[in-house]
Amino acid sequence: MNTALSIVPIKLAYFDAARAAIEKAASIDEIRRIRDKAEALRIYHKQSKDGLAMQNRCAEIKIRAERRAGEILDEMKETGRRETGKGDHRPKFHDGTSIPKLEDLGISKKQSFRWQAIASIPKLVFEKHISEITSTNVEELTTVGLVNESYRYRKIKPERKFIGTPSEGYVLIRADAGQIPLAAKSVQVIVTSPPYFGLRVYQGSTDAPFGQESSVIEYIVRTIAILQECRRVLRDDGVLFYTIGDTYASDTKVTGGIRSFETNKRGSCTPNGKKFKSGIPTGNLCLIPERVAVAAQEDGWIVRSVIIFEKENPMPESVKNRPTRSYEKILMLTKSGRYFWDAEAASEPSSGKTATFSKPGKTHGIICRNDIKYDRTMGKCPSEYFSPKRNIRNVWTFALQPFTGAHWGTFPEELPTRCIQAASRIGDIVLDPFCGSGTTGVAALRLQRKFVGIDLAYHGLARNRIEESLKQGGGMDP
Repeated sequence: MNTALSIVPIKLAYFDAARAAIEKAASIDEIRRIRDKAEALRIYHKQSKDGLAMQNRCAEIKIRAERRAGEILDEMKETGRRETGKGDHRPKFHDGTSIPKLEDLGISKKQSFRWQAIASIPKLVFEKHISEITSTNVEELTTVGLVNESYRYRKIKPERKFIGTPSEGYVLIRADAGQIPLAAKSVQVIVTSPPYFGLRVYQGSTDAPFGQESSVIEYIVRTIAILQECRRVLRDDGVLFYTIGDTYASDTKVTGGIRSFETNKRGSCTPNGKKFKSGIPTGNLCLIPERVAVAAQEDGWIVRSVIIFEKENPMPESVKNRPTRSYEKILMLTKSGRYFWDAEAASEPSSGKTATFSKPGKTHGIICRNDIKYDRTMGKCPSEYFSPKRNIRNVWTFALQPFTGAHWGTFPEELPTRCIQAASRIGDIVLDPFCGSGTTGVAALRLQRKFVGIDLAYHGLARNRIEESLKQGGGMDP
């Protein structure tokens, strides 16, 4: 019986089952069976002139299978190694078994190239491409179309000269955050705040400044690429604190231009009439922090906490039909579930109340001395013995500090101080890939850590600020 004809009566169930099977597939053979059935269905519906909608549904399954096959081929390359002795020099897995050649898998070089090209497309972009075509069905969904799309995102590994981390003090590097010139696993904690979507263009920006992408999806894709670099240089027990604000969607809002803009005395870009298009209906929050958190999670990060940075003195807004914005979010990301965290250094003053507990030595948020014999009948930690500190909460309230230098995006020094104290030890290396005015560096040196600051500009501003802090004894406090 014709393969396609046998599938037609159950085609709707097949689509759902096929998507689930593709996600779980762990071998090329499994993927090829799904792909070949989907391609047979696509050809059947095309010959039957059933319309683009059904053709594209079949093509979607076929392309999803090809993407998964490309991912498996990439995984085989990553896990393979070459033996150094005489004899068989074929790539091998870590268990010593040989990685099969393409011909062994029944795959041509052309197929391998196409499938890996599709796999290189960021997931958000891939899903958007699929959705745009299958929702309108005015054109065919094809492998070639996605291969062409992939040229914008193929992973290019430029030759870079890695700069050594400082043996003491600090170093400022003129570089792009997407290509951090540091060795892998060389920093303990990263504290940073990137340019926000659709707002300012900072000094030193290229022809395609970060934050001025044409859509939210493109901004998220570029953010994930930067977070991948951060993950590469972060130690396995390290922590990343990523402060990010949100943006309102508007089809009339203007931002600084990309090629032509004027810089005012504070280094920010003045609007020149370039329309800002977020791809989201006007009036909506773009939900940038939430989108970044989900995308980072899907990319392998562990989202340990979302911290609210509450501003005691927020910037006034002229709006009358919604609340004034008074906070930003700090994404606390780790590479694994085991990482360095100094709970004592990260603790905060308690409310002064005793806490009930169910077992001796266990409390709800209040740290009691371990050497106290508790009176179980009280059901409380005796007030004369409880600690004046408690585990840190996820709402941090700081006042914005005035800064007269040529940089808008400065956050209060207390913010990086708290992050660095919690996630690093004395002598550890702190990185800020969007160094700006050097606030993170000032805090790191005050806490006797080493600092690496990366930015495309503002080095003179950051250096002057750090040196001034050092003259005032900013590098002496433990």
